Amino acid sequence: MKNDLTKTLIEALQPAEKEYAVWDKKQTGFGIKITPKGKRVYICKYRLPSRKQGKYTIGTHGQITLQQARKLAGDIFAQVRFGKNPMAEKNLYKTALTVSQLCDKYIKEHAEIHKKPSSVYDDNKYIKAHIRPKLGHIYVRDITKHDIEKLHLSLKKTPVLANHVRAVLSKMFALAEKWGIREEGTNPVRHIKKYAEKPRERYLSREEGKRLLNTLNEMETDNTECPYALALIRLLWMTGARGSEIRTAKWEWVDFERKTIELPDSKTGRRTIHLNNPVIAILKKLPRIENTPYLLPSPIFKNKPLAYPRKTWDAVRENAGLQDFRMHDLRHSYASTGIEAGLSLSEIGKLLGHTQMHTTQRYAHMADIQAKRASDTIGKRFSAGLEQKASATNDH
Repeated sequence: MKNDLTKTLIEALQPAEKEYAVWDKKQTGFGIKITPKGKRVYICKYRLPSRKQGKYTIGTHGQITLQQARKLAGDIFAQVRFGKNPMAEKNLYKTALTVSQLCDKYIKEHAEIHKKPSSVYDDNKYIKAHIRPKLGHIYVRDITKHDIEKLHLSLKKTPVLANHVRAVLSKMFALAEKWGIREEGTNPVRHIKKYAEKPRERYLSREEGKRLLNTLNEMETDNTECPYALALIRLLWMTGARGSEIRTAKWEWVDFERKTIELPDSKTGRRTIHLNNPVIAILKKLPRIENTPYLLPSPIFKNKPLAYPRKTWDAVRENAGLQDFRMHDLRHSYASTGIEAGLSLSEIGKLLGHTQMHTTQRYAHMADIQAKRASDTIGKRFSAGLEQKASATNDH
């Protein structure tokens, strides 16, 4: 049966004992079928170059309009003209993964197996905050360079973050090719350039250090913040350790006699954190909670480590007038203090747990400043000595 399909006509069609179809006079191959239960479904039929006939279910009337169904039918016929089988393409999508599903597969089948827990944590953070919200609903096979570029561009004000997100996406799509989820050689991240990163090194001046110390003392006295969060800030400042290293440290790793914390694993593998006397004093004053292995347990979940104390850190920064100071900058300040004390870059690198000297080289300019100060001090001594000799000669 052929007719000019209109909304009025479609809604007037009545169900019969058997399913039947009404085909459109204007658009050959486009029609609507009526099921015995009265369901109206847009359909189209086409003939492939092989002469084999294909059928495609477009959608249900009411869920999509007649106009939308006509457009979709036009797209289907266009695929046929280009030699594609629309139904075969549709069947591929039934088993195709979305980017959100690829994220889950990446974490379970790659990251959790091959990466350190801290790196898995970071990857999950980038996925949750940036990748899922922007790309999660799109099929992996449909992602284009433009999609990645748009996400990367939205993070241009934070180039380091943008590059981390790019790195995770690049690995995910490389694995998608390996797993057969996407055609080989089609990684959409490949030609997306990284942003130039300027290392941000913020150190505490002596005056800022005094303000931070006074703030921590006042907060501990007032008991206005979690004592473990305040202890974390002190420990990071006085050990130069990474935040995750201290937050997840366990009592069984502490050796008070040797003054060390022996980390079985860290960002750079097994390493030793050396403890000075002020740090030893802080650790000995920490309240121990029964049945928790952590130095700094969560105040809510006693059997878990302290989470990143964002609210406490914001309060400390506000009270100390250090709004632009990050918690990670405490590590840089530790290195700065060591250089001021005359330690070499090699010694600083060992204390910070660096495995590559080039990582420590970021502090080279500080060492140069200290060397210049030392040179000026020696110069002043020479000048004073020469002046004394000249004065003695004139006296004779």
